[in-house]
Amino acid sequence: MKECAWCGTDFRGKAFELNDEQFCSEQCMEEYRKEELGDEDEVEAAETAEVAEDG
Repeated sequence: MKECAWCGTDFRGKAFELNDEQFCSEQCMEEYRKEELGDEDEVEAAETAEVAEDG
């Protein structure tokens, strides 16, 4: 049995993996990615803001 890193459900079978974490479904993996890694748009906006502050 494996435990989903997002929802905590014990599951068997194919695991979805991201950053050495295991997930029971693609949806849990996506939710984790958004929460832990930030939405890609937010990351781009943050990088743009840093450049603007430096300039």
